[in-house]
Amino acid sequence: MKSSYTETLEAHPGDTLLRVSQKALRAAITALRVTVYAVLTLISPFVVFGLGVLALVGFGLCGVFAFVITGTHFPFTFVLIGSVVCALLIPTFHAVMDLLLPE
Repeated sequence: MKSSYTETLEAHPGDTLLRVSQKALRAAITALRVTVYAVLTLISPFVVFGLGVLALVGFGLCGVFAFVITGTHFPFTFVLIGSVVCALLIPTFHAVMDLLLPE
């Protein structure tokens, strides 16, 4: 007399391999997510500090060249856009970290 487990294996021999490979793939993806999250967590203070400094320096330069030193060929719009992008990259960086957060 065969058990139902043996009959299941005989009926669908590739099914078990499929389940095992799916679990192995899930484990590999989770390991990759945790590794990337750990690296991003370690560099997070430096990234946030660097982007914040770039944004503040850019906004400061735009303010100085717009109101104090007028009539120069300072690339006001490019520096202002770059500062806004740096400021917006900080919450984007944290959102990416939240997406990678292991459940």
